[in-house]
Amino acid sequence: MLNIRRLGWAGLELEAEGSTAVIDLFEDMGFMEAYVGPAREPLPPPSRPVDLALVTHLHQDHCDVAALSRRLAPGGIVLRPAPIASEGLLTAAIDPAEEALAALDARVVDVWETVTVGPFTVTALPAVDGFGDPQV
Repeated sequence: MLNIRRLGWAGLELEAEGSTAVIDLFEDMGFMEAYVGPAREPLPPPSRPVDLALVTHLHQDHCDVAALSRRLAPGGIVLRPAPIASEGLLTAAIDPAEEALAALDARVVDVWETVTVGPFTVTALPAVDGFGDPQV
């Protein structure tokens, strides 16, 4: 059985067979307050240590590296999209995450690549957000 729980913002927690996966874990709303106002309540953390973390793209509100560092189980795996060549605002928005992810030994997953970790089998599909920024 698969249990799914919304973690707020874009985050999801998936639990199956005693393992936990998260998608776009995000806990620190601090920098977002200037845009959306203060949080009414803290974003909920995962209910247990995370075995698999999926990052769809490197914007700070989808790739909270500090939260990933706190929540990953020993041996936990982070799967992330490949670095993108860009300039200007997009680079400024993703460079901090690129640097921080290096400390987590996050694994790059290519578009259409399928990876199995415990009970979870995931395939990286191409996507874009409303601004056309690449995501998986």
